Amino acid sequence: MSMAPITKKEYTDLKEYYDYQRKVEYNRERVENIAKEYEGRVALPEIGMLSEKEIFDTMWNKIKSSHYDDPPKDWVPRYDTLRFEWEQDPKLPKQQSETKGKKVVVKAKEKWDDYIDELNDSINDDYNTQK
Repeated sequence: MSMAPITKKEYTDLKEYYDYQRKVEYNRERVENIAKEYEGRVALPEIGMLSEKEIFDTMWNKIKSSHYDDPPKDWVPRYDTLRFEWEQDPKLPKQQSETKGKKVVVKAKEKWDDYIDELNDSINDDYNTQK
């Protein structure tokens, strides 16, 4: 494996490996974004406010791989090593493509909403048992 983006040949040869690595990274990035969003808003008695890193570590260590979501087709990892050679760097502005037809919006509750509530309950339970 190289430090450059994944080539078509590398992906074909190791499809299952790269699909799983990208799935892990997608979920890691989601948890990092959630931790960033909740920094300064989560506190425990006697400890105080939790930092972004503490929130991330707590959540990430409690998530089972069986709960990972598959990345959407248009998701691009922030790191080159997990990006396909045909994917654009997500930090660069996206180019507008000409759309055909009517835009379809699917409204569904993500399973992450329930899972975050479960993690919050679990964190509180862990804290209460440590007292």
